[in-house]
Amino acid sequence: HSHDRNCQVGLGRSTLGTVIATLITRWIKPSHVKEGNDHRRKCQYLNYQIINSLLRVIKNGLEVKHTVDDVIDKCGAFLNLREMIESEHIKSDNQDDEVKKKAHIKRGIAALQRYFVLLCFEAYLDSTSPELVNSTPTFESWMSKRPEIGTLLQEFEHPDKHLITPVEKSIGDGVALSSEIMSVVASRHGQVLAQQTILKHDAFPGCQKMSLKEKIEGAYNFRRVQVQ
Repeated sequence: HSHDRNCQVGLGRSTLGTVIATLITRWIKPSHVKEGNDHRRKCQYLNYQIINSLLRVIKNGLEVKHTVDDVIDKCGAFLNLREMIESEHIKSDNQDDEVKKKAHIKRGIAALQRYFVLLCFEAYLDSTSPELVNSTPTFESWMSKRPEIGTLLQEFEHPDKHLITPVEKSIGDGVALSSEIMSVVASRHGQVLAQQTILKHDAFPGCQKMSLKEKIEGAYNFRRVQVQ
């Protein structure tokens, strides 16, 4: 079993390196062939709260996820990162031994964190151009300037099964692409929703912070109101 785990870790690192290399290659030499809206079809993989939350704070979140998911699938002949998250969650549910259960949860969370960072890395690449590589800040610098992402990353410091517990809906369910949003917003001419204006929900899927002590299943975050 130890040998199998070591092999899995080795394959995981190898696959991660291949995914990163492929993302960089796509960034340097973008395809001239326009891809179809395959990400519009129902995703065969499960969705996770922290990923939904990340897609809310990075630019072009849906497009970034589509690119990363596509690369992961193409590089995942031996080990698919998203399949690993789901697999370890199922194994933890079916395991009675607490030590082994925690080990499965830990491996699932590690895979989820790698997926999270890959999405951040693609958002970083998407924010600049290969022609500006000499003046482009490092990925570390890009991350440090986005405290909202750092706050989400802190969730991984407290390994908990809720991180790999699937949620029913993806952030992409019923959500338009950035290009579609800009087209609609630019063409508005109403008295309330005028050109370049939007109507924003105060509560949305993925806004609940699962690590909060004071939370109710299905409820959104509570807010502290100062009493006069």
